[in-house]
Amino acid sequence: MQGSILPVLNSRLLFQLPAKQLNPDDIFIIIKTADFSVILIADAIYKILENPTEPVLPVSHPIGKNTPWRGMIHLGEKIVLIQDIEYLISLMKAEGIYGV
Repeated sequence: MQGSILPVLNSRLLFQLPAKQLNPDDIFIIIKTADFSVILIADAIYKILENPTEPVLPVSHPIGKNTPWRGMIHLGEKIVLIQDIEYLISLMKAEGIYGV
């Protein structure tokens, strides 16, 4: 990734939270797919799951396929929703909040 210029997703804007000043202590998550790479700004990280052993369950949406959720995992009594990053980026582009 060294020498690459990547777009930045400010998820605070997507969730209609107030913007905050960026600083070097912020959490920057690099998301890399087969088609693109982006940086996601996060306020905090609770837990990182790499190749979870729990099965990924499908998520149905009453309105149809246009949903950011692609699956879920049960972790004890908690549920982790898995987002579709490509859908999230298209939504952010449509809202004009793709970038910092």
